[in-house]
Amino acid sequence: MKQTSLALSLAAAMALGAWTSAQENPSAPSATPSSNSAANANPLDRLGNTFESESAGLSLRLPAGITRLPSSGAGDDIGQFGDEARKWQLKLTRVVRPSPTSLTSSTDNFGKPIPGYLDQTVAQIQRDLSGCKILRQDLTNIADGDPKVKDNVAMIAVRYTASGSHFLSQQAIIQASSRVFYLISLTSPASESSADDAPPDPKEREAVETFRQMLDTVRLLDTAKIHQDQVERLYRTRALFVNWTKSRLRAAMADEQWLRIIKNGRDIGYSYITEKPAGGVPRPLKADEIRQGKSGAELAPPGDGVLVGIRARTMTPITPTRDNPNPKGEAQVDSSTWMFVTPDRRLEDWSRITTVKDGTVDKDGKPVSRELDEFGSSSRQTVTSFDKFGMPGTQLDPKQPPVRIQEDYELNVTTITGTGASDPLNQQLPPWYLPQALGHLLPRLLPLEARADGAPKSYMFATYVPETRQVMTRYVDVGNPAMINFNGRTQRAVPISDRIGWHGSVTTHYMTLDGRYLGSENKDTHMLILPADGPTLLKIWKGADLTKPGAVQRPRGSASAVSPGATNGR
Repeated sequence: MKQTSLALSLAAAMALGAWTSAQENPSAPSATPSSNSAANANPLDRLGNTFESESAGLSLRLPAGITRLPSSGAGDDIGQFGDEARKWQLKLTRVVRPSPTSLTSSTDNFGKPIPGYLDQTVAQIQRDLSGCKILRQDLTNIADGDPKVKDNVAMIAVRYTASGSHFLSQQAIIQASSRVFYLISLTSPASESSADDAPPDPKEREAVETFRQMLDTVRLLDTAKIHQDQVERLYRTRALFVNWTKSRLRAAMADEQWLRIIKNGRDIGYSYITEKPAGGVPRPLKADEIRQGKSGAELAPPGDGVLVGIRARTMTPITPTRDNPNPKGEAQVDSSTWMFVTPDRRLEDWSRITTVKDGTVDKDGKPVSRELDEFGSSSRQTVTSFDKFGMPGTQLDPKQPPVRIQEDYELNVTTITGTGASDPLNQQLPPWYLPQALGHLLPRLLPLEARADGAPKSYMFATYVPETRQVMTRYVDVGNPAMINFNGRTQRAVPISDRIGWHGSVTTHYMTLDGRYLGSENKDTHMLILPADGPTLLKIWKGADLTKPGAVQRPRGSASAVSPGATNGR
């Protein structure tokens, strides 16, 4: 075992898994008191603090009394808010359309109708909310909307019934450009009467006036500074990739490692990790190999790529539900993962098998376990395609058609649950995509020494996040060596800040200058990861499974970037 290079499997996963509590940094100006003193003094002002998201480029004042709710912070989600007393829910979303889109419907050159974003949204609402009543569907404008569009805001109001209750949904679609839109949606209780001549409902009137005032405060922010920071990070990321040679990757790997998972000072799980050079993931055992007592984990093809195997378990209190208001025992989550990548990052392959026992029982009262299987791969290759805008011919062959040489970098993910397979994810990747195995090794691959010129050591990657099934941005900042207090000890270490999204929840990894891993912590989730050894884990967790994941057959039709029928393990 390589004692100076302990693994960060769940430490890195803690950074990626913190999406469940991702939110605007409380220390950032995301919810600051309004500076409009006149508005604050107005007794008719229904708004409170200002919410600002630099990464999304949106600022507005929120309804008074509303509070931030936990949300994924993933994809288009900017933030979700609620007012329990009034039963209000507010959601802010940023939408990037795949092609230029107009708010209003139009026709093309052949007279064929082109639905506008407003009509598309109303049609979707009518499909999702059967029997709803559209109260408003028109256009208005704000000063910060798309200056090329006179009416840059689409307004929608709809009444609907769900679970026996009546609701009013008000939505504003703000056009920032031909492809970027912001959606502001406020849902509140509606009048119990559906008659057109019914007197105005005071609660509805309050929600409508609040929404109007809120829309008047919307400002679209300049994201130029964030973009500049990202550009500078990417320069350093490209240079970092160049230094990740075969020897550098091999030096970062460790044979065996054990980690403790602690939350709120209590052990809630463990992880066993194995890392070694290989040419792919372990293949399934043949019949004669099974009779010989061989292990599937031993049958990885030889090679100089990076192969990481992780077996982990967590035990947490079961969350009460309507069907099970007084749950007993703890939820158990077992996972086994294989991750492989070639040294040049052109091919990766992984599987993640997760089994959950959350106290659910069948009709006979027997415990039920749920399984989720995920198989992913990415491949990067140089392709030559016809270029209709290029000039034909070359010096050697004047008649050669014009061609364009480019990189084709694609991710494919298949997810299978007890109810069947989800829609496969097929997505083009940017050059700074970080394969799963290298994301696991990342803190050990970063330069830890302080730079003499004081230049920042900050990087940006694209990474696939299983919990959201999306490729998201991962920001990493390497601090300078300093005396830190961690896990009750004061020692010299290098802090590495790791987060998903611009304002994502931060996990801090601590490394010594010689590359020894000290642990990780996430203060938002009160999670702590500490290196351990086998006997320690067995003392804490009797019967802990500290073995390598086995091989498991990749389902037919799922993507594999490494070899047909490649397998990963349970």
